[in-house]
Amino acid sequence: MKVVQETLRLSSITIAADTYTSLLPQLAHKSAEDAAAVILNA
Repeated sequence: MKVVQETLRLSSITIAADTYTSLLPQLAHKSAEDAAAVILNA
């Protein structure tokens, strides 16, 4: 989500999260899975 915020130059990560997690639920799910994999493999 931070990448979306920075790429679109949004002032708040909340704006990115509220907008793009509702529009792109598959992306949000994939991002959560990727984050969990990084944590579990650390």
